[in-house]
Amino acid sequence: MVFGAGLLGGELKIKDRVFAWGLAGHADSEIILRSSAPLKSLRGFAGIEANTDTLRQKAKTKVIFSIDSEGGTLWKSSELALDSDAQEFRRNTRRAARVEA
Repeated sequence: MVFGAGLLGGELKIKDRVFAWGLAGHADSEIILRSSAPLKSLRGFAGIEANTDTLRQKAKTKVIFSIDSEGGTLWKSSELALDSDAQEFRRNTRRAARVEA
């Protein structure tokens, strides 16, 4: 997991959009957010990072992102490919103390 940069150390970029901050991880990664106080909401973008490795695998790369909490699934993306725009999510977290993405 990399914060604030792409997995290979360059820009964090989804399609043609560069993000100044965020998390980059491999497709089979899991991110767990734990909070000492219940979370009210979660928002951001999800997509496939455009880097030399993913560009080489362009035809094969397809993923679905999901965000879950103790209460169930909060958000699920459509199937995304390397040429897909970043998908925005904005969700009420139902005051969860743990959220998984």
